[in-house]
Amino acid sequence: MRPSRLSFGLIGLAAITASVAISACGSSATDPALVGAPSQTQSTPVKSAAKAPAPKTITLVVKADEENARKGPEGTWHDAYLPANIAVRNGQKVTLHIYNYDEGEHSFAAPALGLNVSVAGGSEKAPKETTVTFTVSSQPGHYMWYCADPCDPWAMAHKGFMEGDVTVS
Repeated sequence: MRPSRLSFGLIGLAAITASVAISACGSSATDPALVGAPSQTQSTPVKSAAKAPAPKTITLVVKADEENARKGPEGTWHDAYLPANIAVRNGQKVTLHIYNYDEGEHSFAAPALGLNVSVAGGSEKAPKETTVTFTVSSQPGHYMWYCADPCDPWAMAHKGFMEGDVTVS
């Protein structure tokens, strides 16, 4: 049986239709509805902004031995920062209020934290306030602070008196 012209025509029409369909699937730029449409294989990374810790205010008091600042293990009173150890968080804005009840000058030096604060002398009745604000930008850990101004030699050599730790978490 011989194929009719109609069957050749239908086969040809089917071939042309299939060719157009394949061409349209292979190139999305030719279809105005698909131009600018997001690709299914591309993704845009979403960056989450880390929230900075809330600001912190810390009050330190400097007292002399004659003001009964802190008693050493041998039973003698010594100069001291109270408290001697403080805790802060990385990225945190910190305000230190240091009240010096001692007539002598002191300092609060923590080189690893970029701090070297001079603390003016005051008195028991009129303490001198020194305020410093900084943002912690150190890795978590323990950082030593110390008083660099000569005062009570014993206290300057012992943690918890004229030296201590700043703990960064």
